[in-house]
Amino acid sequence: LLDLDFTPEAAAFILEVKAEVSPFSPINYAEFKDRAEKYRRAAGMGVVEMPEEIKMAASLVVTLTGEVKALEDSIEAESRGLVAEEIIPEETTKRLKSLQVKRNRAIATLEKAKSEYDRLVAEWRH
Repeated sequence: LLDLDFTPEAAAFILEVKAEVSPFSPINYAEFKDRAEKYRRAAGMGVVEMPEEIKMAASLVVTLTGEVKALEDSIEAESRGLVAEEIIPEETTKRLKSLQVKRNRAIATLEKAKSEYDRLVAEWRH
């Protein structure tokens, strides 16, 4: 919001009151910067273009976050029907372990993508 020439106080107020409750709030920093650039361009203000590489990295982070969430939901659904004291069938155990391995790999990939995204944003900012 500071890029749109709001005062720090006004920006803080807008974020606290409006942005957090809006379903139209940007998913990540790249989406916010993209919207701010479009506004600045439409208003005839100076625009600092965000490189496409950062936008792609941000998109990857959002996609991987969704995949991790879906895998966690699958593990929860699979575990919900299990009773701790009962013997778990081998097929169910394999399926659950497979989902956990996929989730752990997805988390590792997500963390790597987040790190790369953070690096790109830091380089672009400075």
